[in-house]
Amino acid sequence: MQYSDEDIEAYLQDYFQSNKEAIKERLAFLLEHYDEEDQLIPPDVWYCFEEAYHTFMMGDFVACIILCAVTIERHLAKLLEMPYTAPTDERSALTATGEKLIKTAKAKRIIDSDLEKNLLELNKLRNDFVHGIDSQVHARPQTTDPIKNAFMWTEKTVLAVEIENNARKAVKILFEARKKLHYSRLNYY
Repeated sequence: MQYSDEDIEAYLQDYFQSNKEAIKERLAFLLEHYDEEDQLIPPDVWYCFEEAYHTFMMGDFVACIILCAVTIERHLAKLLEMPYTAPTDERSALTATGEKLIKTAKAKRIIDSDLEKNLLELNKLRNDFVHGIDSQVHARPQTTDPIKNAFMWTEKTVLAVEIENNARKAVKILFEARKKLHYSRLNYY
């Protein structure tokens, strides 16, 4: 089926109109928790950050949780590569992910204990969706009820509140990490 520009525009306007209040509420949440500061971060980290909070605003909560974790992983990996004349832990920067990357960043004093705890929680939130039911360490929220598992991805109302709350938590952790990993606060060189 072919869609004209007018059809697409009408669909988009309908979407925004029907979701206007929810988008406004999520945007207010983001603005309330976001502390804008100039950042010196690699472009890939910046684009992940931008996409993470955009997915939250648009209501794509699972994508938001995953992107918040990805943003932090990319940022920590870049910090472990630096300074370039004597990398802090170049091997971990190139090969480690998730929990190992977070623990390495803590061991190298890039992050503190509080941020480590929060990043490990964010990593678990992410893994609940990324690694699925077969995960050895984590369990997706719906694994305790196979009926919910069947409907989770097709019926928006199943676990909607829990997933949105987890996305809110993920965004808060992302913003906390962004602030603590600001170049002016890093003293591990």
